[in-house]
Amino acid sequence: MIEKDQNEIEFTFESILDNMTNDIINEIEEEVDIVTFCEHPYYLDQPLHPVQKFILKIYYGLALDDKNKNVLYRPYPYDKEGKYLTEKEYADFLIQQGRTNLLDSENFKQAIELVLVCGRRGGKSFLASAVSAFEAYKLILKGDPQKYYKLPVGKKIRIVNLATADSQAEEVAQTTQMLILNSKWFIPYVEGKNQTQIRLRTKKDLKLVKQEIETHGKLLDPHSSISVESLACTARGGRGGTVMVLILDELAHFVDNKGNRSGDTIYEAMTPSIATFGLDGKILCISSPYFKGGIFYDLFLDSKGRDEDDDGDQNKRMFKIPTWEMNENISYEFLDSEKRRNPESFSTEFGAEFSSTIMGFFKYPEKIDECIERSSEILTAERKYVYYIAVDPASSQNGYALAMVHVEYKKRTKIDETKNNKEIEVVVPVVVLDRWKVWTLKDPEFNGQEYIDEEIIEEYINALIGQYVIGKIVYDQYESTMAVVKLKKKSVNA
Repeated sequence: MIEKDQNEIEFTFESILDNMTNDIINEIEEEVDIVTFCEHPYYLDQPLHPVQKFILKIYYGLALDDKNKNVLYRPYPYDKEGKYLTEKEYADFLIQQGRTNLLDSENFKQAIELVLVCGRRGGKSFLASAVSAFEAYKLILKGDPQKYYKLPVGKKIRIVNLATADSQAEEVAQTTQMLILNSKWFIPYVEGKNQTQIRLRTKKDLKLVKQEIETHGKLLDPHSSISVESLACTARGGRGGTVMVLILDELAHFVDNKGNRSGDTIYEAMTPSIATFGLDGKILCISSPYFKGGIFYDLFLDSKGRDEDDDGDQNKRMFKIPTWEMNENISYEFLDSEKRRNPESFSTEFGAEFSSTIMGFFKYPEKIDECIERSSEILTAERKYVYYIAVDPASSQNGYALAMVHVEYKKRTKIDETKNNKEIEVVVPVVVLDRWKVWTLKDPEFNGQEYIDEEIIEEYINALIGQYVIGKIVYDQYESTMAVVKLKKKSVNA
């Protein structure tokens, strides 16, 4: 502070920093819980929807309210008014319906991973941003989080939110940054930001900044130990650094389960880093559902259990909640309008229901059905036809599938509009399905193995090659390179 005259005082950066940091560096604060952090005016000052609060309480192991009926349950489209439940009553209801893997509404612990299957417009992106801000707050409270977690000095701790595209990543980044920048508590800790990242200082960083300015008269290093980032969903983009919190926003829609932008690839690439932080690490898989396949559906099945005797993975906390429960402000009029606009996708996008595999790829699966002529005849392949085989490999949980077909030319009757709608006989090509086989780990030939033995499938395919005229064999790209190479060596068109 420089005194210029009795009425005018000039504040320098150094003087402001001294006044702000002296108390902050030495202050020991008591950590508040996430609900308080979200709603208190000193922190985020953001009121939560009742179901958002309910989800956060269970994820962080906080006791549920069994007195106040704040959660509105409205079974669309049957009950527009609905009824109010306590948090505990709502938990018991979800348990009864199988829409959570919670075993008990009273005795539960904080979980590492959240698998949230929910409808659009439910506020799931806000939940992701709130968790990001809260975990950054907890890191700052530790004073020197790198030392606390036994990390190398200067190692940046990352909180990463991966979204389906650059535009969505920027939107999530903007939401997270606004929460942090508008918080009174975070004011001293913000070092800087760009479109996709906000950089935060710890109490130790503030001490280093103060010492550097006192010693050199200027700042030589920005000293930001925490980075809160939002990126597009590529495994390359997310790799690097030490990730404490990983949020996979709309994981079910991470492109196509192949290559670099695959949900499976990204999940496997990013999640090991979380182990550095033990029970403090967080993985949030939040998405509206898609088809019954891919990493998000696998996580859903793993968390809830794959059969009646399986309680599921209790390190994961799973909820399946439609839009009209997540956000009580969504009107039935809006839902009716969305259902009329796109009835095929309404149950997945708003009802939080996984669709069949066919529905996942085809907008009108009934059109596929119209092309199929079913027969009770047991088909026996003959050498007079040329056969085509399609193979979809898998190594563990999903089935390893094979289909063999041939084309026959059959007479059909059709209406000829050019000849006064007269019925005429035509010959058309018909695809006949000869073989359809799926191998799973439950099959006796795998004898309790943890993986599908590809040699068994290879023997089956070789038997078909020896028995029939095979025109071509096509594989899905997943784990198929060696199988194709072996077939080509046998002069098979693969």
